Amino acid sequence: MSLAVLLSTRHDKVALLTFNRRRARNALNAELSQALCDAIEAQQDAAASP
Repeated sequence: MSLAVLLSTRHDKVALLTFNRRRARNALNAELSQALCDAIEAQQDAAASP
């Protein structure tokens, strides 16, 4: 079972992105970097839609 490396929650217009790599002390790797980019893009798309 694979756990998400990035957790995302949204409250009104505020998005909270939480790194979820405790064993690696939340160090960035390729998977987390990609997840972060994807999440930011998704939040920008959500903010742009009425």
